[in-house]
Amino acid sequence: MIQKKIFITIPWFVPAFRAGGPVQSVANLVKEFPGNVQYFIICQDVDLNGAMLDGIKVNEWVDYNDHTKVLYSTPGKISDTIVKQVEKLKPDIIYMVGLFSWHFNIVPMLFCKGPRKILSTRGMLHPGALSQKRLKKKVYLQLF
Repeated sequence: MIQKKIFITIPWFVPAFRAGGPVQSVANLVKEFPGNVQYFIICQDVDLNGAMLDGIKVNEWVDYNDHTKVLYSTPGKISDTIVKQVEKLKPDIIYMVGLFSWHFNIVPMLFCKGPRKILSTRGMLHPGALSQKRLKKKVYLQLF
């Protein structure tokens, strides 16, 4: 069977937990939907509060489960790593979690060529979310 490759960009992933819902949603996705899919998740090597994640290998692909690999990247190399890994892996889909991150949303959207791209805004366009840092988000969305 032909296996689809899905490349997921998310700022935080398990064992990070402080970002809450998005972390758990992606963990559930790769747990509950193995099917004929190989997942590649790229994220930071720190949690939302900046604390280093315990027990991880940094800047190399590690197995999360039998159909998912995770790369915990150091902050200074994330954008370059994303672009290089997309070129190397040639995924069928890039799934970007979030909307306002340079590394995890803008870079893959603008600089990763070829695959189909899915942008998951995760409630970031809700009026309540847009009311925080209103001017900054309004300018960003107008440019977007």
